Amino acid sequence: MSAAVSAPAPERGRPWRWVIIALIFPGTIINYFDRLALPTLAPGLRAEFKLSNVDYAWIANAFLLAYALSMFLWGAVIFTFSTGWMVDRFSYTPILITAAILAPLATTALFLLVGRVRALDVS
Repeated sequence: MSAAVSAPAPERGRPWRWVIIALIFPGTIINYFDRLALPTLAPGLRAEFKLSNVDYAWIANAFLLAYALSMFLWGAVIFTFSTGWMVDRFSYTPILITAAILAPLATTALFLLVGRVRALDVS
């Protein structure tokens, strides 16, 4: 005869799904704020460079096109191949920590670079 199969006991460890969500949420918020940078700067850009609505629309559309293409390139092409190799070699933790450190550093470096170029007043 067949013995009754009982369900496995639930794990009493850490609720990992909430830890993962707590780690992903701030990154998503920061990414959203990065995408809001250009519309937020629109009035200042239009006034400083004397851009018409059509000129600004070209700039905004170029930004969105570059953003979409970079998401495809980085997400579908580069990360699909390189991330698997890196995780196999180094595990998830160092990869996520490195990404969490490099992303704000790159944003800060870009901010400082734009500030220096603007200080030179290159026209």
